[in-house]
Amino acid sequence: MNDTDLKKLQLQLNRLDLNLKIRKLQNCYFCSGKIHTKDIAMVISFERDGFRNSMYLDLYGQKENLLIPIFSDFMNYQPFCKYQNSRHEGSSVTYEWKRKNPEKRYCKLMGYSSEIGSGIWKLSRLKEVNER
Repeated sequence: MNDTDLKKLQLQLNRLDLNLKIRKLQNCYFCSGKIHTKDIAMVISFERDGFRNSMYLDLYGQKENLLIPIFSDFMNYQPFCKYQNSRHEGSSVTYEWKRKNPEKRYCKLMGYSSEIGSGIWKLSRLKEVNER
């Protein structure tokens, strides 16, 4: 993954009125911005082979059916799960993409969701993801 890939995603999202700010950290990118006056945040990790390893995307009521395909095209695969971050109305919804062994991450999330006050609510498994 390179900076050009993220710039392309940024331009595509700008057409949807999303102003995305990107910060490169040691082995991941942290992105934040707003779409339709609501916050959006995501973390994209990558491996030395350049593949997009995983992504966490937090949305606050934006048009998920419009955004998820764009982010899936960027990642080159579909998210494996989604969950609400609290029981409160209006809390963010997180989608997760994971290239290798998403089942292990899903089991971990299931454990978190059973803990009181974990912040993971309404965890659901999405379409099966193939490892690349």
